[in-house]
Amino acid sequence: MRKTISLIGLGLVLFGTAATAQPAPPDPGRDAYCRQSAAASTGYVTPRQAAENAQATGTIGGLLGGAALGAILGGRRNAGEGAAIGAVGGAIAGTAVGAGNANAAAANVRARYSETYYGCMYGSYGPPPAGYYAPEPPPPPPGGYPPPPPPGAYGGPPPGYPPPGGYPPPPPY
Repeated sequence: MRKTISLIGLGLVLFGTAATAQPAPPDPGRDAYCRQSAAASTGYVTPRQAAENAQATGTIGGLLGGAALGAILGGRRNAGEGAAIGAVGGAIAGTAVGAGNANAAAANVRARYSETYYGCMYGSYGPPPAGYYAPEPPPPPPGGYPPPPPPGAYGGPPPGYPPPGGYPPPPPY
């Protein structure tokens, strides 16, 4: 009886430690690099942005398609009324389709980010485990350029260069 309990205890200890063993935490520099690499693999699109784009595309596509179909079915006499009714029906159907597409688009972006991040961080450990999601991506880079330097910040042109606007005309061909 005592051997059975000790063997069960030994099995629990061995299996318990094997289930919790994970790779050592990587250095912060590698983490930042992998986050940047994973964000680049998604085109710097967040799951929310992908979902919003898919939802808007579905709604607008349904609206336009419904309006066109309604105008065609309405004929010459009721084309405007048919287009209005078709637009409403198309918008409703497009919104429903767009919602499904939005969920799929967000899941695709999240999966691509997670796979790239996991592959970068733990490349020798194989594919990510089921249900693994990487940390959120960093915010996208700013859209604009910084303001130009003030006039004269770099000094004048080097000696021998003509002044701005004083270049000779190109030779004729």
